Amino acid sequence: MKKPCLEIAPGQKTWRDYGRPSLGDVPDSLRLPAPSLIPAAASKQEALDVLAETIGLTLEHPTRVIKTPVEMVAVQLDLLGHIVEKRVDAREQYSQYLLPTLMDPYEVWLTEYENGLRTRYIGIFQDMRDFLVVVRVNKDGSLFWNLVRSNQKYLNQQRVGTLMFGK
Repeated sequence: MKKPCLEIAPGQKTWRDYGRPSLGDVPDSLRLPAPSLIPAAASKQEALDVLAETIGLTLEHPTRVIKTPVEMVAVQLDLLGHIVEKRVDAREQYSQYLLPTLMDPYEVWLTEYENGLRTRYIGIFQDMRDFLVVVRVNKDGSLFWNLVRSNQKYLNQQRVGTLMFGK
């Protein structure tokens, strides 16, 4: 059974409260160069292999620790499957956007959800393919993360909570 989407807790500060510009008004000088897209994989396993290779994960090295502006994030091979689960989305095509979003984000937010806090990384790119990376540290120390490609209006709505970092 699929889990329902978790709701963001109401009443948090937004990008407007911090005097931040709409993402549509951010100049190219503050946007990252757009990486190339990777061709869609033919199967879930191939998609997982492409994603792992792009991040630098292998069976011999199943974890990679990434330094972000606010924390160290451990990405684990055995926790990547959900990203490529929906084959219609072919998210592996955008896997080259993940590391730049984590290492050089436009903003990082600490956002309260109905079940706790999550760190949210927003990467914006010169080709307007903007991304939201949500990272949650679980009680057992493992990480859950997701990569969402979206438009500026949607991403502006996600810019809530405590601003931890901003360009």
